[in-house]
Amino acid sequence: MDFDGLPERLAEVRERVRRIVGDVDGDDDVVLVASELAANAIRHSLSGCPGGSFVLEVAEFKDAWHVRVSDQGGWTSPMSETAADGDETGRGLPVVIALARAWGVIGDSGGRTVWAEIEYPREDIAAEFYEVDVGVTAPLSPRWSAPKCPVLQRHGAAQ
Repeated sequence: MDFDGLPERLAEVRERVRRIVGDVDGDDDVVLVASELAANAIRHSLSGCPGGSFVLEVAEFKDAWHVRVSDQGGWTSPMSETAADGDETGRGLPVVIALARAWGVIGDSGGRTVWAEIEYPREDIAAEFYEVDVGVTAPLSPRWSAPKCPVLQRHGAAQ
């Protein structure tokens, strides 16, 4: 599934993943992992710049869900930021690591894919990280920050 690299698309990511996964044990874990990986693509890559996009893939295997988010690369890494006490940002990758039995990154600054495997069925532990239903659309945190996008130059004039 292709998505515009806009924070407003995260609710659609959650909704589409929920429809794919259905009402099964651990469904919230899969939805949360997909949402966090998509948010990282928007925040830490060129996918979050004007005109940017990312691709989300969800597949069910014999014993696990496989979630992949491919972005347009960039100069920062989702692993470069960690949450400070009380900070609502920088917790995405630790949440993914806690919920996934395996995860990894393929690619580099020219484009990368972050993937995670979530055991199926699995005890639903998403509630340990958030006190709200991940299916509910919440407003963006005031601490949300847009990615640092390069200024495009054409014939010496900024666009």
